[in-house]
Amino acid sequence: MWARLFTSYAHARILGVLLLRASKNKEEGPW
Repeated sequence: MWARLFTSYAHARILGVLLLRASKNKEEGPW
């Protein structure tokens, strides 16, 4: 159960970072 929570949490963090990077790149220009 804990492993599942950890993996879901890690996935959410990775997705958040990717979304942040995408938004930052959009501000700078097309990527």
